[in-house]
Amino acid sequence: MKLLFIIFISISFSQVFDPETGKLIIADTTKVEFDPITGEKSISPTILNNKEYKQPAVELSSFEIRLMAQRDVIKYFDEEMKIYKFLGGPASAITIVPLAMLGLSIGFLLGGDESALPALGFWGGAGFGILGIPKLMANIDSNKPILLELEHIKSLSSEQKQTYLNEFSIELKKKRVSNIRKGQLGVMGLTVAFPIMMTILFGF
Repeated sequence: MKLLFIIFISISFSQVFDPETGKLIIADTTKVEFDPITGEKSISPTILNNKEYKQPAVELSSFEIRLMAQRDVIKYFDEEMKIYKFLGGPASAITIVPLAMLGLSIGFLLGGDESALPALGFWGGAGFGILGIPKLMANIDSNKPILLELEHIKSLSSEQKQTYLNEFSIELKKKRVSNIRKGQLGVMGLTVAFPIMMTILFGF
C-alpha cells in the first residue's frame, strides 16, 4: 500500500497541467530531431495537446552565424561557381577591349589628341571591364531568401536570419567575382599564348 502511494505521488508531480484549461498536458516526446551539421538536438516547436509552443531561438554568436553562411555558400552553390568561371569569365573578358576603345573615344572627344584624356579613358575603360564587370555580374540574384527554409536556419531569430542572409550574399558575391576573374585570366592567357604558339609552330 505504501509503495502504491509513493508511485501515485511521483506520477502526480511529473505531470504538467495547461494553466489555461487545467487539463493534463500530453507532450510528444517521441519526435527528436538532430542537426545534420552539428549532430546536436535541433530546436523545434514542441507539440502539447495539439498546440504548438515555440522554443527560444538558438543562442549563436554573430561570428558563428557568419561562419555558417560562408560554409553554406560552398555547400549549396559550389557547382554554380563553375558557370561563373567558364562562362562568366570569358563573357566579361570580351567586354575589356570594347570598353577600352569606348573610353579612348570619349577621351579624344573631350580632350583631343594632345591631352592625357584619351590614355586615361583607355585604361579607365579597360579597368572597368577587368574589375567592374565581374562585380556587376556577381550581384545578379545574390540575395537568396529561399535559404530561410533550411532546417538549421528556421530556428534562428529574425535578427540572426538577417545577419545570415547579409553574410551569405557578401560571401556568394566574393566567390563569384573570384571565379569570374579566374576565367578572365584563362582567356587572357590563351589570347597571349595562341599567337606565340602559332609563331613557334609555323613561323608566322
